[in-house]
Amino acid sequence: MKKLLFLIIIVLNYNLSFNAQDISDINIPVLNIKTIDGEMPERTVINAPEGCFGVSITDNKYVAGRMIITLKGETIYDSDEYIKNESGIRIKIRGNSTGAYLQQHPYKIKLSKKEDLLRRNEEAYKHKEWALLSMYTWHPKMKNQETNILNMVGLAISKIFQKEWTPEYELVNLILNNQYQGMYYLIESVEKGEKRVNISKDGFLVEYDPFWWNEDVYFKTDHQSNSMAYTFKYPNDDDVDENIKESISKLFNQFEDKLYNSDFINEYINLESFAKWILIHDFLGTNDAIGCNKYIYKNNINDDSKMETGPIWDYDSAFRS
Repeated sequence: MKKLLFLIIIVLNYNLSFNAQDISDINIPVLNIKTIDGEMPERTVINAPEGCFGVSITDNKYVAGRMIITLKGETIYDSDEYIKNESGIRIKIRGNSTGAYLQQHPYKIKLSKKEDLLRRNEEAYKHKEWALLSMYTWHPKMKNQETNILNMVGLAISKIFQKEWTPEYELVNLILNNQYQGMYYLIESVEKGEKRVNISKDGFLVEYDPFWWNEDVYFKTDHQSNSMAYTFKYPNDDDVDENIKESISKLFNQFEDKLYNSDFINEYINLESFAKWILIHDFLGTNDAIGCNKYIYKNNINDDSKMETGPIWDYDSAFRS
């Protein structure tokens, strides 16, 4: 807890706003992304259908390009020019309400070749999927509703509670097509991986998702609200056939039947993992304690491994009361 308070004090006393002319001189990496023909990532904002809630985005297609990361003027990563499946990167606007509303767009980055952008010198950390989360949100409790330290606080608390996996991050400055975009969290995205959600090729990773209506593949269970459904992080939508969907849906329904009948559920879930997820959200006072942004995974759909909760994700609703 002392480490957490120390972190908060440092952040609150640190100037997180920089001019583009200053960013190469500070000890924070600079991501310089140039897309082919200078094309900027775009998106279309859409509203939820009747009976659902929320605002999300569509038409947020990937734009290809090159990314160079420098630290105090020295190059520490270069993706090279974009060649499909060989080099370069692709970038798109990500998120739901954040992707729709924030002036500083959050982004998803997909590398053509696996790399650990956080430079931890271990092969297992290399991955193609990364995210750039905005430093600016509309949290009503924050001064001027601008600087978002909630991700730092939430991730620190996740580590204090020793969650199975807490995404690692680094503060970076982003220049996109010669336009300074501000400071971001460069963070590991929630994906299958040896150093992320470590499951077998026969496992699954799903999200209890209020924005299921904006996804092509999803499943519902008998006890959940009509406004909610489960969407897939692994397998990818293209790899989810009816047999896979039916098997996972059946497992969730069996678990929920036991839960709603106050029956023995230990055979289905890792109780400690679920308890940590609930306690962290209770400690942070988030609205997501009702289940939004909840990831659930299982190592292998065909064995007796138990379902566990994935990483805590999205802290924008913390400390609002």
